[in-house]
Amino acid sequence: MVFSSGRGTPGVVAVVGATGRQGSAVVRHLLKDGWQVRALTRNPSSNASQALRALGAEVHQANTEDPASLRIPFEGAYALFNVQNPMTSGIDAEVRQGSNVAETAAEAGIRHVVYGAAG
Repeated sequence: MVFSSGRGTPGVVAVVGATGRQGSAVVRHLLKDGWQVRALTRNPSSNASQALRALGAEVHQANTEDPASLRIPFEGAYALFNVQNPMTSGIDAEVRQGSNVAETAAEAGIRHVVYGAAG
């Protein structure tokens, strides 16, 4: 996965669902490639969150049901990786959460979005 921030150097990528299987793999890969990563999670004190912090990610508490919690971690980000899990939240929640993330990303001016589904 290679993004060009247009600045010649990697920029900031926000990762929603950063402590899950897909999200944590994306965080590790981006950090290895030199990107600054904002790892969004509901529980920033979890072992998984602490492991990402130890690798160099900036961990933020966020909830895709609450668009306001996404605004600060999305601010100034170049790109976004977003994943929801309909198996745990249901299809209606996945659509609602995905819409919250997409609308907040557009408001923040994020230029590149990747959506991954789980389940």
